[in-house]
Amino acid sequence: MAAHACAVTGVNQPGDGYRGGQTHGLTLPLLRYPVSEPDCYIRVISGREGLLESINAYDLGAGISLGSIQFNVHRAAIFQFLHAFNEMDPDLFHPCFDRFGWSPKQVTIGGTNFFALDVVDAAGNATQLIGRDADHSRNCGYFQSGIPGHDSFNQIDAAFRKDLAAAFRDGVIWPHVHETIMGVSGEWLRPGLKSIEAAGILPIDTMRPDRDTFVLKALLLSAYVRYSACLAPLLKALKPYASPAAKLAAINGVLLASDSWSSCSQDRRSKLATRLAAQKPDAIAAWEVIDRLADSYPGAPLEMMAAAIAPSVEVDVDDDSCDHEVSPILADHRFWDAQAAASVTQLGNVSQQLQSLMAREVDRTQNRKPSMKAARAGEKRAKRIVSGDLVVKTAKSGRLEMAIVDAIDDNHLYVRNLEGAYKRWRWRDPAGPLRNRLQVLAPSKAAARQMAALREELVFADQALAIPPFGDAERRSILTPLLLPAVNQAALAWNEQRHPSVSGVGLGRIAITLESYVDFASVKVAIAAAQGAAAATDKAVLVEAIHQFQSKTYVDAAQHDGRCGESTLDNLGLYLGRPGLNQVDVANPTAQAHLTSINKKLAGVADNPAAPATLNAANWFRHMTAPSFLGQTFRNGIHAVLLRRLRAAERHLLGMPAYQGFTPVKLGQALGIQEFHRGSRPTATTASMHTFGLATDINYTGNPWIKGSEIVRVLQRARRLVSGMTLEGGSTAASLLHANANKTTVEIYDFLWSLDRDFRSYLALRDDAEELRQLLERHHQNGTPGIFSAGETLDQAAIRWRNTIASDLANLGTDDGFFERDPRNGFLNLSKDLVIALRDFGCLAWGASDFGLGESGDIMHFDCRNTGLGRVINKGFVPPERHCA
Repeated sequence: MAAHACAVTGVNQPGDGYRGGQTHGLTLPLLRYPVSEPDCYIRVISGREGLLESINAYDLGAGISLGSIQFNVHRAAIFQFLHAFNEMDPDLFHPCFDRFGWSPKQVTIGGTNFFALDVVDAAGNATQLIGRDADHSRNCGYFQSGIPGHDSFNQIDAAFRKDLAAAFRDGVIWPHVHETIMGVSGEWLRPGLKSIEAAGILPIDTMRPDRDTFVLKALLLSAYVRYSACLAPLLKALKPYASPAAKLAAINGVLLASDSWSSCSQDRRSKLATRLAAQKPDAIAAWEVIDRLADSYPGAPLEMMAAAIAPSVEVDVDDDSCDHEVSPILADHRFWDAQAAASVTQLGNVSQQLQSLMAREVDRTQNRKPSMKAARAGEKRAKRIVSGDLVVKTAKSGRLEMAIVDAIDDNHLYVRNLEGAYKRWRWRDPAGPLRNRLQVLAPSKAAARQMAALREELVFADQALAIPPFGDAERRSILTPLLLPAVNQAALAWNEQRHPSVSGVGLGRIAITLESYVDFASVKVAIAAAQGAAAATDKAVLVEAIHQFQSKTYVDAAQHDGRCGESTLDNLGLYLGRPGLNQVDVANPTAQAHLTSINKKLAGVADNPAAPATLNAANWFRHMTAPSFLGQTFRNGIHAVLLRRLRAAERHLLGMPAYQGFTPVKLGQALGIQEFHRGSRPTATTASMHTFGLATDINYTGNPWIKGSEIVRVLQRARRLVSGMTLEGGSTAASLLHANANKTTVEIYDFLWSLDRDFRSYLALRDDAEELRQLLERHHQNGTPGIFSAGETLDQAAIRWRNTIASDLANLGTDDGFFERDPRNGFLNLSKDLVIALRDFGCLAWGASDFGLGESGDIMHFDCRNTGLGRVINKGFVPPERHCA
């Protein structure tokens, strides 16, 4: 099983000093709460180093590198790991490593303790490796060749290294071994953390870390992992900047300054600046997850819900005391690792029914003369307004306005009226007394029951946004392991705290919606079989049903917690009108200004939904969603307009014979989706469709935005050498690719795929002299023009072409679209079926070809500019309008 899930692949790149084997891994390190340093930073560092099962057995001078920070023989980390592994689970350790004669131990030399490893080398000799600096080359040699000290590139035994990688893989694939990897990684980082704190950067609060301090320390430890000699001079250069925020703002500048650092060259500083700039968004996103965990931690005040609604609060113009600006409490929310949640169905004129019922109760209350006792009780009750109360305000005109309280601070109520608009009302005057135009509604018991039922239905459900329902066989299929009873109970408590009081959706409604995806009877049988009949209560079954839904809709195991949060609610179509769980509903100021300027143009557009989901400039960002698509979530979420198009593409894919009956996770795996999607950009000041939530980048790493003319010249040489053909169509990547925009999606994709194939094959020839010579011989026999210079021999041509390829590979970089990407991995790994579904059935523009003569080439990018609201909003190139299936 491990060999299929995490295969070992060979690496042979002599030009880079690489030979051996590797695994890419499967599992991201989890963020835990309360946080612990330095472990909390490993998730951020892993984004540039590797997953928990990542193994590098091909590099020169490291022996073998392992895990999320790629620790190795340096500082005896690999020996420490092997010792801990053997101590923890010898029954697993020995089947993995007995064939090498390994026995980890600790030894004392000259009064100092060292981790050591008894081995049988490739010559059959028993020997001992000692984890000390003096033995570094000897230890590297063993892990590279099977013979201690054989540490040169020519002495590498590639087969031994691949076998070694497979042995480590068979151990580290197990979750309990992940804990050992995390423990050793933390110990390895600890000296770096000590240096950082010695430089005056203080430890973080484990319950509520300061954002700038967390991000700064994550980046500095990332520098310590990859460029450890640069950490000390970097800390020295940052010393004049007093606060963590100032240091964070200065870090790029000090790295790129022209002064000299004796232990860190300008080239290393430049590479480090690039690395840290790329990791900063990940560090911010990690902090935001921790911050949300802090909000939901037991004991967090309910008043913090005000933060969730503040960005979309309107000042009530009917209240003359509210004439000052509302300062949004949360200015910069990004969605990352969203919590899980549930669903619901659409109902009719719920708002009107509730308004009528509330008005009737107001009349009843006003026309009834209460007793003195009832009056005193009512006054006392009014002075302790709580979240969830129904309140009525009498305007100066005498008009009654009714609303539901979402959150409270000292002087204000944050309310949601029956049309779904958020407002802020003053409820106490500065002196303290309750405002006489505001009252808490105390309905009769019968009316209260009716209102409670209606309020749950105020959350609007849009089935076009929901994940397509599962077939009966999939609904009855129960994935294991189930949630443990204690985890199930904790998730239940979490759910009961938030549903319906925060979400506006009751657990009963969630259960009804989940029936389209999970068979509750099958869940009950599974719990009874695994944990006993007494454990299979209705509440436990509901939590496990949520867990089953999450397990089939999210790749990330961190999402499989049985807790019905924002993302799962959106996956079930329950996205609009929730008083809470709206973390991604964040307006981009630049985009908001543009929407306001074109507000009248939005009305009546074909894909602008009917009420209550009708879109305008004022409510645009309240329609942001945090769903998953093909098993992966979106950083910062996406708009409902885009999600409807993605679901249309998903339904098309599920209708194809190859994918029928697949869950989102299975479908994403079949299509080769390898990472989370990029979505909205809440703080960007560009005209990008991302700022409106109307664009996404899919498989970002493997599908760069290729740009400029240099890449075209390389593609021309690749097409000629590999395929013997001439590439025509444009001198820049944009003009070359946009020339195909009017062709069918199949034709566009096939053209790009052939370019990518030749490009990869061409660059691979740098390190494959035999294949290059054979190719040149075929061209010589066929008389292919443009391959040989006049009078050039086969050997001379081989040298010239290899030098050309090497130069092309060295010169391709950020300007061509390969920022932190290896050009040898190509520029297209999107599935053909997926691209067709998105462009032809989701009716999305593809950045590869639909951005015009100046901008096409963005392979990862899909947006809504082709038609409907996206076409009205778009400020960039406008492609011909398309009418899709």
